[in-house]
Amino acid sequence: MRRGKWLYILIFFTLSASLFANAYKGLTYEEWLQVLNHGNNAEKRVALEAMGYLFEPQIEPLLLTYLDHEDRELRLSAVWSLGQIRSLLAVEPIVWLLSSDDDVRIDGALINFGELAIPYLVTKLKLNGIMQDYDQGLRVSRIIIDINNPDGIVEVANFLTNLLTNEAYKSKAVSMLSQIGEKAIDPLMVAFQRTYSDEVKINILNTLVTIGNDKALEILYGQAESFNPVVRRTVANALGRIKSSENLPYLITFLRDTDENVRMQAVIALGELKDPGATLYLINLLSDPNAVIKAFSAYALGEIKDVRAVYPLFALLNDTTLLKSVDPKTGKSIEMAVYKFAVEALKKINDPRGLDELKRRGLDK
Repeated sequence: MRRGKWLYILIFFTLSASLFANAYKGLTYEEWLQVLNHGNNAEKRVALEAMGYLFEPQIEPLLLTYLDHEDRELRLSAVWSLGQIRSLLAVEPIVWLLSSDDDVRIDGALINFGELAIPYLVTKLKLNGIMQDYDQGLRVSRIIIDINNPDGIVEVANFLTNLLTNEAYKSKAVSMLSQIGEKAIDPLMVAFQRTYSDEVKINILNTLVTIGNDKALEILYGQAESFNPVVRRTVANALGRIKSSENLPYLITFLRDTDENVRMQAVIALGELKDPGATLYLINLLSDPNAVIKAFSAYALGEIKDVRAVYPLFALLNDTTLLKSVDPKTGKSIEMAVYKFAVEALKKINDPRGLDELKRRGLDK
């Protein structure tokens, strides 16, 4: 079940429960017991749900007898009520109902149990990983995230990190790790240190970037000299997104990389970093033999807005080399002449000398 739909249904059940709680108080426990003994299935279901809002010692053992009832709706109504009264005896069997039934009342009951359910949910999650039952593992992970128990969150982060190499589940894992946020950092860093797979490293690096925590910088700096250009490119991208003044020397080093894609990513990252310390290095790249590097250097200079770049950018205003590239902000394909990158940069810098030159050339529109 998709997260959005799952959450919507859970909220619905929660609101419904609160709205009808007072209505259940219209009958006594003995009267609800009569309904349970003699009513039809719909009436019995209401009676079981009402039990979750009554404070009688006899209710818990009664509800427990319905956990293996042959009628699914009665069984799940009992599950919901056991969650409402937070029955210690019901926690473990309800966790194992996750294996046989995909119903939000089970999930809701476990969330109501809160900390009480964590040891059993963690065991279930580890088993899901061993058996490669990833759909159910994601379901268990969502429950633990909603309970928000620190130890449980660590286990969820470990489970999700292992999915980063699985194409079918990678995007869900990244999304959920981002939702966990800072609590996922340490498990991801441990997993990074343990793996020898560049593919896993790249997935972890991208996830750390998505979370955006400064603690990730230590790992990123350590991978700046990786033999794999894809890893280096990933690091360059990350250093533009996780802002720190200490990123600048690493990105400047990447400008001299032997891989053109790494160089281009470093140029873009310097634009995102917006550190004036990069200005002179980017100005030097305006005469690079690679037209793409020239164009994106102009883009980066426009982001930094350092007036020292104004006159050097004039040199690109006659460059009509046509580029097919990707807009670094929108990700959309674009076709644009090199000189237009310089035009946009001069407009962003907004220095009178640059604006006057654009006007003189008829490029100010």
